[in-house]
Amino acid sequence: MAKDDKTTLDDICKKYKPFELDFVFPNSKGDVRVYLDLYLMYESRDPEWHEVQAFIFDYFNKLLADYRSKKISENDLLDKLNFPEVHAIGFGYCKEGVKGKGTHTERAVLIKKAIFDNADILEFGIETLAKTSIQIEGIGPDLLSDLVGNFALFNLIEYTKEQVNTFNLKTMSVSLPNGYDFKTKKWVPAIKLDLPYFRNGEYRLLVPRHISRRMPILSTSEFYKGFLKYVLQDEELSRKRIVNTLGKEPKVKIKDLEKDLEGKYESVHLAARIIAKERPQLVKDYATNPHKFDSKRRPRKQKIPWQSYIEEIKNLSSGNKLSRAYSLILLKIFKAIYGENLLRGKIETVSHGEVYRYDLNFLNASTTAFFKILNNQ
Repeated sequence: MAKDDKTTLDDICKKYKPFELDFVFPNSKGDVRVYLDLYLMYESRDPEWHEVQAFIFDYFNKLLADYRSKKISENDLLDKLNFPEVHAIGFGYCKEGVKGKGTHTERAVLIKKAIFDNADILEFGIETLAKTSIQIEGIGPDLLSDLVGNFALFNLIEYTKEQVNTFNLKTMSVSLPNGYDFKTKKWVPAIKLDLPYFRNGEYRLLVPRHISRRMPILSTSEFYKGFLKYVLQDEELSRKRIVNTLGKEPKVKIKDLEKDLEGKYESVHLAARIIAKERPQLVKDYATNPHKFDSKRRPRKQKIPWQSYIEEIKNLSSGNKLSRAYSLILLKIFKAIYGENLLRGKIETVSHGEVYRYDLNFLNASTTAFFKILNNQ
């Protein structure tokens, strides 16, 4: 790809598969069913996102202290909890397009009731919420995502600039709503900026995959696959531990559990429906924390298109003119193989002082032990 051969987001979606990119695969027609997750920012090894979650808690704790000491009125508090939708991200549950309401007035009231009128939080503060992503009763992931998007706006702008340069994307001038400026610690209107876009005119702020999470789907199938079967597995393990007071630690395999369910209810889907009716508290628990058992779920193994990569490289001729195209192919292959172990991929970067040039540059997600993976291979 020559340097003046700029491309749209449509071309990116045609040329790349979701797992070959660092950012969430954008959608030209409406929202992607994912959300910005504050806890994933908390866990991130990229300081840009760790910084965001820290400022959110500082902001809320200061508001809490002011509200508790009556330095601000209830109306002032609601005004400071009214976050506009950052529709350029294109996340959430909008049925048509991406222009949702954000927190809006009634949703600001919801945040106030869930956090600022909570007796425990009023007494002890919001420190413990760093591990619960403010997902206490009444605040769902879609609302949380709107809130986080406002605080992360300027970081997302910088990240998008990196990806625009890496993929040589066409941009259009747009205006975005206000965002939180970490330096001044004030809400400021975002200046006009250039964002990549689809041919239909939809523009997007790009968001790293590793700080976003799939929106929970409250269906019978998802209730069973992501929650119920693990609850039943834990319950069966507890029962076996009581019976087997001595000897080896008991095991309960999901396939054996499903075989028993099929024998009793004909299918696991029917079992989920019947159990949900008999035990409504489980449905409430799932709706409150649908990601409780995410660590137990095996991620779907991506089928890497090796032959396609081989053909792409074969079709490249040697010489400096196609060096950018070669670097982009390498970027795509590395992301496909190592996924979330590598973050913030860039091509053709230079070292400090411009002594060295690099075809590829990544941030190492050290918690995933990237170099250990290399040694094992």
